[in-house]
Amino acid sequence: MQQKTVKVYFLTLQFVPLALIIGPILFLLIVLFLSADQLVFDIERVNTTFLAIAMVATAVGIFGGNILFNQLISSAQKKQQLSDKATSYFTANLVKFALLEGVILLSIVFVFLTANLIFLLFWGFLLLVQITSLPSKAKFIATMQLSRQEMEVINDPTAVL
Repeated sequence: MQQKTVKVYFLTLQFVPLALIIGPILFLLIVLFLSADQLVFDIERVNTTFLAIAMVATAVGIFGGNILFNQLISSAQKKQQLSDKATSYFTANLVKFALLEGVILLSIVFVFLTANLIFLLFWGFLLLVQITSLPSKAKFIATMQLSRQEMEVINDPTAVL
């Protein structure tokens, strides 16, 4: 990641996960438009194989994303340079959101393949997980265990990381 001001870094840090949220929403709208006349919400007609895959994928996406995020953050906290910490924090969030997005896209594909809206429950749940996981300056400060000097840099929007 090239050098950026603190303001630009945090705007980018917030924009990328939002883009990863908006993409599947647009895909869902396309799927709903293409399948509108066939869609049902029927637990009795659900494809049990797809349901099992969706459940396992959801668990793996959430827990795997959190495990990878925590491992990346743990190694990032040991770095000396604030710019290296910021880059690692960005990467950790990107990995976490990419895993969640993969499972979200899978649930949308299951809606398209089965015409059963039951799989939107997974989509909605994972969307809530993504929204509550959105990175922010406050989360960065709390997560990265910054020194007083690093805090001063982070709180100066014109400072260069």
